[in-house]
Amino acid sequence: MTERASEHGPSAEPSDEPGSTAPPALIDEPAVTSPDFDPRAYWDKRLRRDWTLHGVGLRGGTITWNEALYWVRARVFRRVAAALELDLTEASVLHIGPGTGFYLRQWKKQGVSDLTGVDIAASAVAQLSKKFRKVKFFCADVGEDVSAVRESQPEGFDVISAFDVLFHVMDDDKYEQAFRNVESLLAPGGWFVFSEKLLHRRTQRRVNYVNRSIEQTTAAVLDAGLVPVRRFPMFYLMGYPSDAAWPWQRLLYKRVVQPFETSERWGAVAGAVFGRIDLAITAIVTESPTTEIMICRKPGRRFT
Repeated sequence: MTERASEHGPSAEPSDEPGSTAPPALIDEPAVTSPDFDPRAYWDKRLRRDWTLHGVGLRGGTITWNEALYWVRARVFRRVAAALELDLTEASVLHIGPGTGFYLRQWKKQGVSDLTGVDIAASAVAQLSKKFRKVKFFCADVGEDVSAVRESQPEGFDVISAFDVLFHVMDDDKYEQAFRNVESLLAPGGWFVFSEKLLHRRTQRRVNYVNRSIEQTTAAVLDAGLVPVRRFPMFYLMGYPSDAAWPWQRLLYKRVVQPFETSERWGAVAGAVFGRIDLAITAIVTESPTTEIMICRKPGRRFT
């Protein structure tokens, strides 16, 4: 899969399209997934059309609002990196869904030099290969055959990351296979960090993404042989509250946050304010009504 998911949020949750600001349909009931949706073609076309953070970000949002979302993501990423018990300057990292390379840059800022990326979109791989010449890239679907990636690193990766990517794996069998593939690609004792909605309610299915329940995702993690270690919020106010426990959370988002997503005049100011509030809140809470990050580990120790 490609990181365009991590580059759109989605901040405003739609009935069909992750960048739409339309209110969600069937909040507590699973919708029917379109049988015509082709994720490889969808993301390849989208990335060929606009290979920028805005182009793959919140489609209904302004450039300044998208920049604010990524400002938050970069800082939350630092928390993720700090939570891993290893020297990142010596670590091998596989990033699933590099998209335009946002998280590749974050890993490099942490001192990672052994980087590999796998993306479902050929157009993304082509662009990334030109921009990140020292990074190995593969065009593959993480829910299918990843043997070429495995052969490139037979000892396994120390860290694998997938931010806002897995909810675009529409098929449940492929979703579970993605976790099994990750386990097979990790070195013993390796870390898997990913973001998901982790709903405390039934899974919600849309046309091109699925918000899965925490039970479904945790089961996929455990069945793959991985051990959940920790989870914490990516956003609190700046993402659509799919997992809102109280009605006021959706009302707050709709009335206070959402209007600024499309405002060229006020988006930058509001984004800066909400971004700092989000970082303060997510530093102290353990649950979020929107996107969360889960850290897992493969049992064992790397032989040295």
